Amino acid sequence: YPGGVDRLWTAFDRDTTGTVSFLEFSPRSALLLAQFKHWITKQFGNSQKLFQALDEDRSGSVTYREFASGCERLGCPSELRESVPMLFSLIDSDTGGGAVSTPSSSRRPHTISPDEMVFFERWRPLAYLWEDPDFEALERFREALCAKYHGNALLAWRRALDKDSSMRISYDEFVVQSKA
Repeated sequence: YPGGVDRLWTAFDRDTTGTVSFLEFSPRSALLLAQFKHWITKQFGNSQKLFQALDEDRSGSVTYREFASGCERLGCPSELRESVPMLFSLIDSDTGGGAVSTPSSSRRPHTISPDEMVFFERWRPLAYLWEDPDFEALERFREALCAKYHGNALLAWRRALDKDSSMRISYDEFVVQSKA
């Protein structure tokens, strides 16, 4: 990259943690993969069991056709089925981020191997990535917290949530403080 690397990093590292997550790099892809991993874990226990269920011809690889039909046959949530081509492309490291070979395309068919599914076992996305937001609960939470501190939002923030006065809290800190 020929531009200002520091400015580029600042754009990536929006939470100023000094690290960049896939969520910061590609939010839509990260959310999609987190939802897919959640479905895998709930339905199959792990990605290798899903792979076995998708590999209809027992070839040791999964084609796009097997992946797409398997996702539907195995009960993949409808909101994920709309993104099957993108999911396949994200998992298949050989696509290079390009288009996948759908049954109607003339490209050499890409496949997913068991090794390409292993990252699902190592990746630990936080639960909030697959939960639907509850904006009504958020408003009730804010109102209750502010009421406890006589309507002073800053006081509520600093005393109830931001225990280290950094003016930011992590998900883990939020979980602990919201239960206190």
